[in-house]
Amino acid sequence: MYIMDGNTDIASAGTAAQLSNTKDKVAYLRFYGEGGSGTVWVGSSTVDNSPARGIGVAVASVGAIGTAFEINFKELTGGTVRFDQIYGNADTNGNNVVWFALCE
Repeated sequence: MYIMDGNTDIASAGTAAQLSNTKDKVAYLRFYGEGGSGTVWVGSSTVDNSPARGIGVAVASVGAIGTAFEINFKELTGGTVRFDQIYGNADTNGNNVVWFALCE
């Protein structure tokens, strides 16, 4: 296993952005929102800025660590998810999804 981390800018609120374009197999993902205000969302390519299509967390100010959400794919499904299938979205232009992944 190995660690990947990053910061995905959501330039246009309401438009899904890939967290990573790699095909790494994600076993565990932890993310939080950073930026101005609102909520960031994580889900599939259809994630929007509502709870209907993703998991949301409140955004913290830049430099602060907001409330994080963790998904343990190994524990939930017994498998992994390809990183290029995980997307982020936001309520506000320019918010970021800050993420940490444990990959196989």
